[in-house]
Amino acid sequence: PIKRHHRRLHQWTFVQLHVTLLVLQVWGAGGAIWGFGEACGLRTRENIETFRLVAGSVGVIFLIRYLILILEYCLCFAATPWASHPRVLQLVQIWERTLTPLVLEVWGSGGAVWGFSEIMGWRTPENSVRVFRPFAVTVTAVFFARWLYQVYQATFATTTVSPSRTSTNTTTAAEPDALTKDDTGGSVELPGLPTVGTMDTDLGDPTQQTPLNDLELQEQEEDV
Repeated sequence: PIKRHHRRLHQWTFVQLHVTLLVLQVWGAGGAIWGFGEACGLRTRENIETFRLVAGSVGVIFLIRYLILILEYCLCFAATPWASHPRVLQLVQIWERTLTPLVLEVWGSGGAVWGFSEIMGWRTPENSVRVFRPFAVTVTAVFFARWLYQVYQATFATTTVSPSRTSTNTTTAAEPDALTKDDTGGSVELPGLPTVGTMDTDLGDPTQQTPLNDLELQEQEEDV
């Protein structure tokens, strides 16, 4: 009853988008913990099983998030699942603006350098600690500074609202990837990969819910 046009009919769009999300945001989340832990010297032979459990748990959390994104993409919700719960929605937005990029972009950057250098054969036992560990930590520090700046923008920066939207939307602190509300009551993310609560309008494809036709408008006027 919620879906007017089923997005799963657009198979190629669905596959290319969600395979990307699966690799980068689900497997990438677990790999970020695993690789960054070794790059920083936190993961050793003694605690490798503990790190395996932590990395797997993080991967499961992001897998649940990924499944929610699929449901939102397929228009299985009239709005975000927690749209009627402002406190929960606020926690979700904080998660998406802080913890998600912290895992995927900050820890993931260090883990990417560490893992890719080993795959290519550049990192060896001789230069692992002396060269690649400082390099991976430096890359992580750069992305951490970037993350802090984004959190600062999301917390303190303000955005302007166009006159056409001031009557229906309220704009809170925002950043380039901040969440805001669209005219249909859903939420939309300004550029970047989709996050939770943004899949209903992200791609701008013609499968979004269509406007009311003349007959529906006439019925609404008669009801009034």
